[in-house]
Amino acid sequence: MKILFIGSHRLGDAVISTALLAALLKRYPTAKFTIICSPNIEPLFEAFPNCERLIPLEKQKHNRHWLELWKQTVLHRWSMVVDLRSSLVSLGLWSQKRFIVKGGRRAGLKIAQQAQALGFSSYEYPRVWLKKERYEVARALLSQNDKWVALAPTAGTAYKIWPPENFAHIGRLFSKRGYKIIIFYGAGTEEYNRAEPLLKALPQAFDFGGGKVLSEVAACLSYCSLFIGNDSGLMHLAASLAVPSLGLFGPSKASQYAPSGPYAMALSAPGCEGEGNMKHISIANVIEKAESLLSQSVKINSSS
Repeated sequence: MKILFIGSHRLGDAVISTALLAALLKRYPTAKFTIICSPNIEPLFEAFPNCERLIPLEKQKHNRHWLELWKQTVLHRWSMVVDLRSSLVSLGLWSQKRFIVKGGRRAGLKIAQQAQALGFSSYEYPRVWLKKERYEVARALLSQNDKWVALAPTAGTAYKIWPPENFAHIGRLFSKRGYKIIIFYGAGTEEYNRAEPLLKALPQAFDFGGGKVLSEVAACLSYCSLFIGNDSGLMHLAASLAVPSLGLFGPSKASQYAPSGPYAMALSAPGCEGEGNMKHISIANVIEKAESLLSQSVKINSSS
């Protein structure tokens, strides 16, 4: 059985889609997968079981990338095509089954929408599979004798960012409690500029932002005791690794994009959902939720 999986190109959506991959793998454990993703997302899927081929899809002018993808896939006879991009490519391929999942913002968790589109009665948690050597890199970077708290102070837009001075307060608090602070952010000048105030406020924190290999970012996240960050791809990534994760929401809707994982929680700004001001999320509320997540994960892990 051969499954073509045309995945999302943004980090957060790509992480969410791993729940669908996990469900498909459980239902078809001997299937061979070909996964389409953007080049920067490719490391997320490098250790996915039964992955026969990864095809990085680099955007081109006039949507020529879809034509190139069609050329690479049209000669195959697919058992199933799953298209999360609603592209015309999936309609031009031979396949026994075809699932074209509509995009856009709709009511309900996106992770549940995707599961329902393929006929699953419930959804799996997102999950990222990593190679052993990625964990070895993380172990070399992060002392295993220390407890780490991850802070992710950036987001896709400035309106989705909790004030950096609030993140700094959280960082200093957990530092006093014996935790080491590690700061994550994405590649590019804009991401750095948004993270810079926190980096300056917490000079002793470990700076793990910028153009790092995504699978190594994931491996380092997996060693953290707690993640606190804005609604972003990093938030979804941390939750998928079973890290106690607190996502902060203001002008985006937690009812659609809340982090999904065994220890994941969303905290929204007061007011109408999707219209909240990030500045109105109180430090005290963040601390309360973070401590609750930590306590929950410790209790479950100690009893298992």
